[in-house]
Amino acid sequence: MKKNIFFFLLIIEFLFFNPVIAQNISEAIDTPATKVLISTPRRFYFGNGYDFLMLSTTILKKTGFETKLSTPRFTGIVNIGFNYHFDPNQPIGFFTGLGLKNFGFMEHKKTGTHKSPVTIKRRVYTIGVPLGVKIGDMRNRNFVFLGGGVDVPFNYREKIFIKRHDKIEKTSEWFSEQTATVMPYLFVGASVNPGFIVKASYYPGNFMNQDYTITTSTGVSSQPYAGLVAQTIVLSFSIDVHYNQYKIQEREYRAQKTKK
Repeated sequence: MKKNIFFFLLIIEFLFFNPVIAQNISEAIDTPATKVLISTPRRFYFGNGYDFLMLSTTILKKTGFETKLSTPRFTGIVNIGFNYHFDPNQPIGFFTGLGLKNFGFMEHKKTGTHKSPVTIKRRVYTIGVPLGVKIGDMRNRNFVFLGGGVDVPFNYREKIFIKRHDKIEKTSEWFSEQTATVMPYLFVGASVNPGFIVKASYYPGNFMNQDYTITTSTGVSSQPYAGLVAQTIVLSFSIDVHYNQYKIQEREYRAQKTKK
């Protein structure tokens, strides 16, 4: 099922979210000193989002234990998105796209096979589609935004440590059944000139699959995640790069703005 969802999202990307070519309308305005070129912005334009810093944690709930926040996990690798913007008019705009993420959480626990507490690092690679609304100054990239989306995990990795650098076990699975099949989320954030973004995302669903079952060679079955609920919170810092949003070059616009 996860494979079907993954390929469905790829088809959506190529068929419906290709960049829209829009024409700019320019007009020349004469002033006593000079002639200034005014350019109407594109309503549709394309960009890339790079999350160069991402912190993730979870609201961890376990049967018989107190609810707590797990130890934050940092990553700055393979967090990239292709964004499609639609700005019908100021100060409202909309965006969607397709993105890759790498996030997860850490858990400290005691096990029957190890005398010392172990640290378990869990993470997923996901592909997903966001849908959001922007409010503010789109031209100068000073705006707030909010929305939601859905991520589909396609790779799950787990590492177990006794101490920080003493790794005792590592597993990796494609389209693993240990995690949720889909991960819907909500997000809110802000952009400041020239396109630096801070964003907080919340995944209300469970990171792990409570119904996941392990069966040993002797026929004994167990559900290692029964009673475990991990709701993920992700804080990310990124930059959004726009392409061909305006007919005149951005640096020319900046120079005009400085003179004013």
